[in-house]
This record gives sequence, structure tokens and C-alpha cells, in this order.
Amino acid sequence: KQESVKKLFAKITIWVDPMRAVSLKQVFEQPSGDKRTAIYTNIKYNVSLHKDVFELEIPSSVKATKK
Repeated sequence: KQESVKKLFAKITIWVDPMRAVSLKQVFEQPSGDKRTAIYTNIKYNVSLHKDVFELEIPSSVKATKK
């Protein structure tokens, strides 16, 4: 609905699994005729994640500060 997005893509097609309400495939067509396709497989949801999945690894070149 945003004008900036409308300028990027002439058409967007999304295939949704109605039983799980998840996107299975997305095709983004640009005004130039180029297409980007994303296909999703092996979809898992409501799965427990280990807490370290959310921990960030900060490179030594970055100086971390606390506020």
C-alpha cells in the first residue's frame, strides 16, 4: 500500500498454505520485468528455541557500551 513499495514492484504473488497460514512461495515482479522468487520448505513453527539463539556475537573491533 505504500507508494515507495509500489514503485519497486509491479506485481507480488504469494502462495499461502491455508491450513497453517504460512507463506509457501512469493514472486516479486519489478517494473523492469525482473522477478525474484522465494520458495519456503521444511517450515517449522511453535518450536522451542534454545536461549543462545538470541545472543549476539560482537566482533572485537566493535566497542560495546552500556547505557
